[in-house]
Amino acid sequence: MKTSSAALVAGESSEVTGLFRIAGDGRPVEALFRNTVEQAPVGIAFAKRDGSFRHCNRAFCSMLGFDAAELNNRSIANLTHAEDLESTTAGLERLWGGEVTHLDVEKRYVRKDGSALWVRVSTSLVHGGGAEAECSVEFLRDISARKEMAEALLQNQTLLAAVIAELPLALLACDVTGRVTHYNRAAVELFGIPAENTAAQARSAYPVTSRVYQLDGTTPVPPEDRPLACALRGEEVSDAEFIVVTPQGAVRTALSSARRLVGPAGQALGAVAVVQDITDRKHNEAEIKRYIAQLERAMYSTIDVIATISGMRDPYTHGHENRVAAISAAIAEEMGLEPSRIEGIRIAGYLHDLGKILVPAEILAKPTRLTPEEFNLVKLHPQASYEILKPLQFPWPLAEIARQHHERLDGSGYPQGLKDQQILLEAKILAVADTVEAMASHRPYRAGLGLEASLAEIEAGRGKLFEPLAVDACLRLFRQKGYQLPTPSTPGDQPNWARSIGVSSRRTGNESPRVVGDRG
Repeated sequence: MKTSSAALVAGESSEVTGLFRIAGDGRPVEALFRNTVEQAPVGIAFAKRDGSFRHCNRAFCSMLGFDAAELNNRSIANLTHAEDLESTTAGLERLWGGEVTHLDVEKRYVRKDGSALWVRVSTSLVHGGGAEAECSVEFLRDISARKEMAEALLQNQTLLAAVIAELPLALLACDVTGRVTHYNRAAVELFGIPAENTAAQARSAYPVTSRVYQLDGTTPVPPEDRPLACALRGEEVSDAEFIVVTPQGAVRTALSSARRLVGPAGQALGAVAVVQDITDRKHNEAEIKRYIAQLERAMYSTIDVIATISGMRDPYTHGHENRVAAISAAIAEEMGLEPSRIEGIRIAGYLHDLGKILVPAEILAKPTRLTPEEFNLVKLHPQASYEILKPLQFPWPLAEIARQHHERLDGSGYPQGLKDQQILLEAKILAVADTVEAMASHRPYRAGLGLEASLAEIEAGRGKLFEPLAVDACLRLFRQKGYQLPTPSTPGDQPNWARSIGVSSRRTGNESPRVVGDRG
């Protein structure tokens, strides 16, 4: 049955047609068989022993772009891609030689337009009545789409492998048993993994030969406490820092994050750790911190020099500034301002009366009340402070704070007559502190009015003259939290030059210190 069917399909029908009839109805099955072959969704080709085609179905012709007549002059060999010809020839020889009964291979045929078509070919021999095979039959399936996908996947995998290998971050991965299965070049360099050690290592034979310590550089971190092992136990590791000492003795600082790997069904696959060598970054951060510290020292030295100049002329004004600085910073902290802003307010307190160096000393120290003309001279000091500080580069608006510290919410202040939202919050805080310190302290022309009187003054001016939040914070400090008004003997009241040469900021005998905050 098989033999005559193949012969009919190949065109050799007359002498064997009678073998293919359906019992009972006498209809020949030749047409049914031929139609089955022609309409099959896969390519089917019958070929002689020399490889020339005897018959090819429509799907085969369509795959390769030839018509049936053109394929009568073609063979398996001259349609096979040059790179696959040797293996194809060898396979057919083994098939016809009886070494194998079936061939199943993937190869490339060349289309009529010259393009290559990847196909999966299954080939068998068709035997007639005798022992010799009459022809071969091969079934083709177009696998070009699958091959393209596989090639794209291979390229992606190759690219990914190259990226991981050259990644500047060290990468370590393990399976669910803790066996380290992957590590890249950066891991080899950082953790002292032997370059030839590419096989997976059990956790008991953890490939890391570098010593790993906590940030103190002395407390070892055992393998079971390192990021990869922690992630394997389900712990989330993010930005863990530790010290690595390589086999060559190099001390490195590492930053690691690790995660457990989970499959689509939620099953554990292992863990992966990414480690970054941040030694250079840490070094740069330390350098930047040192540089910033130098700049801060230079800045504070500049501030101290400026304040000292004022103090050399009138040490008592300098003491007033220091106490205002302390009170202002305390108020700002009570208000919940950020530390940097509090520091700016403190510095502004040190320098807010700097412009008084332009006011004649006899006016500042005058033991009697000032004339209107004299007071107008005193009122120039906020603008003078602004002009002195304006050219200097500070991280805070010190010049503007100094200019505004005598402004009031209702516009009755000076020198610009600003109102509420036009006034910086820092200047509003300074105004409260300046008023409290000036009224509570002794003056050349009067004794100090006392703390309660000064607190009553700002309370009475709350919302009209003074910022309510600043007033409330100041009252809480003194009345509820036990804050003490800084005294003239408080460390820091004296400028550096006075402390260095032993000058006291107090008068001799029973005289009161000269603080002139309410004269401008």
